[in-house]
Amino acid sequence: MQALHPIWHRDADAILHKALKTWGQHEQEQMAFGECGEFVALAALKVQGRLTTEAVVDEIADVTIMMRQMAHLYGLAQVEERIRFKLDRLAKKLERHQA
Repeated sequence: MQALHPIWHRDADAILHKALKTWGQHEQEQMAFGECGEFVALAALKVQGRLTTEAVVDEIADVTIMMRQMAHLYGLAQVEERIRFKLDRLAKKLERHQA
């Protein structure tokens, strides 16, 4: 199965698996929750003009890494399938909107 983006190479996935093995599912789930919360808080500050884009971009990277790790934990193939489904659904919605 083709990866979603070239950034997700075998070394990246191996690192994510090693983190799961090292710290365990519960700890990594807690880390994912925390990263998502940090993103929400920083994005809100950015919208208010109180934060730089760079800080938000850094949090997007953290959340993306943790979500990829969660995808491995819960089933990467299933997550990628659902992403494709939802992107296709969005594309159809956009087509209808533009018609």
